Amino acid sequence: MVLLLTVKMQRALRRIGTRVRTLLIFGVIFMAILVFQVATWKPESDMSAPLAVSRRTGDGEAGAGRASHRPAPGAAPVRQASSPRLDNEVVWGERPRETDKVFSEIRKSNQPESSPLQTSPLAETGGKSNTTSLPLLNTVFLLGMNVSYMGCYHDNVLPNRRALQDDFFADYRRMTIEKCLAHCRRKGLYYVGLEFGGECYCGKNIHAVPVPTRECNMTCPGRHTSRVTCGGVARIAIYRMDQKALEKIHKERLKQRAIPIPTIADSYRGCFRITTAPEQISPSPPWQDDRLSPVRCVQRCTTKLFTLAVMGNFTTCQCANVTAGFRISNASGDENCNYPCAGNEEQRCGGPGHASIYRTNVEDVRCSHQEFIVPDHSRRLIALASFPGSGNTWVRHLIEKATGIYTGSFYNDGDLYLKGFKGERENWRRGNTIVVKTHRHDEEHIQTFDGAILLIRNPYRAIQAEHNRRLAGHTGLAGAKSYWTQEWVGYVKGGSQTWANTALEWIKHCKKLFVIHYEDLRKDLIGQIKRILTFLEVPVSEERLLCVETDKDGKFKRRRHLDFDPYKAEMHEAIDIFIRSVGMALQLNNLTKIPQEYYPHDPV
Repeated sequence: MVLLLTVKMQRALRRIGTRVRTLLIFGVIFMAILVFQVATWKPESDMSAPLAVSRRTGDGEAGAGRASHRPAPGAAPVRQASSPRLDNEVVWGERPRETDKVFSEIRKSNQPESSPLQTSPLAETGGKSNTTSLPLLNTVFLLGMNVSYMGCYHDNVLPNRRALQDDFFADYRRMTIEKCLAHCRRKGLYYVGLEFGGECYCGKNIHAVPVPTRECNMTCPGRHTSRVTCGGVARIAIYRMDQKALEKIHKERLKQRAIPIPTIADSYRGCFRITTAPEQISPSPPWQDDRLSPVRCVQRCTTKLFTLAVMGNFTTCQCANVTAGFRISNASGDENCNYPCAGNEEQRCGGPGHASIYRTNVEDVRCSHQEFIVPDHSRRLIALASFPGSGNTWVRHLIEKATGIYTGSFYNDGDLYLKGFKGERENWRRGNTIVVKTHRHDEEHIQTFDGAILLIRNPYRAIQAEHNRRLAGHTGLAGAKSYWTQEWVGYVKGGSQTWANTALEWIKHCKKLFVIHYEDLRKDLIGQIKRILTFLEVPVSEERLLCVETDKDGKFKRRRHLDFDPYKAEMHEAIDIFIRSVGMALQLNNLTKIPQEYYPHDPV
């Protein structure tokens, strides 16, 4: 039987021909090789694109120490002949050989080191700059969009020669790439740069030249296990957000925010009873205007360099400053100013024995001088402690105006620094600022201070204020829809407990504590400021108190509040328990009692 089959195959092959037999043999050999390669193939370990690592040693707030470099789990070191490196050094930014098999790795701050976040493959398009053509290197997915690492660049420390020049903030203790990206995203700026381990820069163009990637060798302090570089000394690590995604997100955020356009109403200080003769109010004589309106009066007084515009009797405008004979600390009810303005009947220009007063943009020269205390450590280390949203920044403004001494901060907020809080960048331990802002409430931190001012605000208002700041900045307002989310429910639950813990821990552990309530400051500004200055052992300057009265709100006043209660019944129940706990602790320690208004449903 076998012999018969063999004969038949030989006859068939003769009929096919020599050329076809040759092609058939090569095809069989090729298929055998392909099957063997598929069965034995393994991915190459050096074909991942890990992120750059550089970690400083030391206390985290004093400068750079030795840099250590660790490879990503399972990734082999990448080496280049033109740029020799240590065997265990890995760098984010080197182009691998096969881009269709490469994925970058990045750490989430709340993930263990063994759980990297998988990212999108390398893109092949490039970003543009007005100075150089930039290749697009590794791309990762963060904050809902693709973020590409552009490389390490030399940065000039002169303000007008920075690599990224449109916006800036710093946080040398908690900076992460996500925090910097979120800041620049709010500003609508797609180039993001990190430098000196804790400085964040934003821009629409890059004004710098690239340097070797290894020169950006500082780890972001907010994420010590991350393989993301936060630049170096005069070296800025630049990232680029996807511009189309950024524009879409920016438009959506603008729709959600309820940020009103500033109007003349934002300058309104209130309706005040006037018992002083016009010539005693101000050396500037009253101006009669048949078309009087708040805008016209404020414009006139701004031109004459006065801080206040005083309107009454339908047509009278007088420019003034606060003086010992003309005070505006206690406003009357707005119903007392019922005279329509001659130039706009919908607005009010005073009333019987009352005047409508507006603030101009003129700076009161009596409070323009401020300086650091020198030499270092010449003052006691005093904390200005509070739960976020309690008015800490506002009270810092009042203290600086009343004393002429800068306040410091544990956080080093670049946004506040640019707004005029020059003590923000001072080392908080140096003792050259009058108080130090902090929201921490752990015992070790509390014990580092010689004393503290504990600022307490109604938790219902404080939690809502911090919610606004988190979503819309220092003066913006979160949209109404944000109060119907699980994020808001979770924040109220955690925030109310933190509010209570902040007060209780400072009461328990602080060496010398002075308690002041936000609501008391609003009702009796000058009296409460005098109490603060007495605790700080600073002489009271009546002239400075006058300009505090002129500019009591500062630059961070929110213009309106919600017209509905965002707290559910179960939230009220939980928050009221925390209020009673704090109230009892204050009473047992003979500290200032909680105001009655903190208890919305039951008496103290």
